[in-house]
Amino acid sequence: MRSGQLNHEGLDQSPERGDRRPRSKRSPAVWESRVSGALAQTDPLQRMTGFLRLLASCDAESIPEVEAAWMKLKASGIELPAEEALLDYRLGQLKGAEGLGGHGESPADFAKLPSVRQRFEGWLQADPYAAEAWLDGLPAGKFRDQMALSMIVATSAAGDPEGALERVADLPEHLRQMAGRSMGERIRETGSMESASEILERLGGRSEEGHTPYLKGVLESLLNENSGANGERVTSLLESHLDQAYVDSGALAQVTAGKGRTDPASALDWAVGIEGKRADLPQGSLLSAAVGSMDLAGLDVAEEWALRHPSAPGIDAMHEDLQMRRRILEDRGDDANEYDKDD
Repeated sequence: MRSGQLNHEGLDQSPERGDRRPRSKRSPAVWESRVSGALAQTDPLQRMTGFLRLLASCDAESIPEVEAAWMKLKASGIELPAEEALLDYRLGQLKGAEGLGGHGESPADFAKLPSVRQRFEGWLQADPYAAEAWLDGLPAGKFRDQMALSMIVATSAAGDPEGALERVADLPEHLRQMAGRSMGERIRETGSMESASEILERLGGRSEEGHTPYLKGVLESLLNENSGANGERVTSLLESHLDQAYVDSGALAQVTAGKGRTDPASALDWAVGIEGKRADLPQGSLLSAAVGSMDLAGLDVAEEWALRHPSAPGIDAMHEDLQMRRRILEDRGDDANEYDKDD
């Protein structure tokens, strides 16, 4: 379970039966014992479940005791990054700005950046208006940029991709594509390819020139799922947005190569059709991308296709690519096709 899935509604907030004292009145030794007990489970699922239950039983006064107990265990050499991320998220939920500590541009600030991000996302879940106001009050600089990046990703996953898009303009240009990739990955983790595609379509209709790197990043994440039924959805998405700046030659070549591995003839048909609709594509570039991903059996299909389409734009270059690809695969030996599938 990701830390982003931890929320007040999904957790049992009641104290454990064995200790009826108010949570804030329990001694540090009690919390140390509870933390040690929860994390002593060797089964990862049981350990995560027990630790989630413990975190749910905390309030704003008791969560620092859990953090202190955790730090003792960590100092002894215990490393549990997934559970630590959950603790940071819960600290953000319960302590807000206080849980984030100092902030600025020092090396120490960046050394603890993953922890601060988790706490900020927890605060965003519990009190988004206060968290956003805190972000807006940060001095301009790299630290604020990183927190803005976290907010864009968290906001997207929470169901407000348009709000995240508005924030993108505040990021330095070099972070916009990174934000898009993170946004796409998070939506895939918490939703589905269908929802990610729908969101990209919604955003593409409102995007401005400065949003192009962000949307390219989102598209990159979708292309990572370019197989099977997902591959067909990505293909349809590209076809319906060919006039958008974020659908560039690299994205088209990647999808063409993916199709070439699974359906060579269809990939070549698609490549010719797309090249005819995009004046910015070098003639035959997508045919080359398709051929460059094929195995030996696929190359046989491609040669038959080329005989049926002798006047296709870029066909001469494609013949050269076919021969070169065949030589490469034959030089690999009997396992060429199996190797190529993972190439």
